[in-house]
Amino acid sequence: MLEDTSILFMQPDARHPKIEFLDTVEELFQIVGDTTLRNSGRMDSGSYFWRPPYITHRPFSSEQGGIMYLYTDCKLVNYFTDDPEQPPAANVAQAQREREESQHG
Repeated sequence: MLEDTSILFMQPDARHPKIEFLDTVEELFQIVGDTTLRNSGRMDSGSYFWRPPYITHRPFSSEQGGIMYLYTDCKLVNYFTDDPEQPPAANVAQAQREREESQHG
């Protein structure tokens, strides 16, 4: 398993409209600026969150823009869904299907 770390930059008024989940732990530290996670609240400079794998998260945005440090405990793969309430068990099944499909190609 490979860990993944990134420094992310969002411009002012940035929007990410997709509903997604990851198959990895996700940690984010808001260095400067803001990020609003539509199902989790607003993060300002100095904010931190930890999210377990397979948790559906809704779109996010930033008013001021910002710089964030992102850590995941393995390679970051985003999976997308149209259901903002999709439960973790359904996300596990979807991720497994998508991995199998990509292997058989």
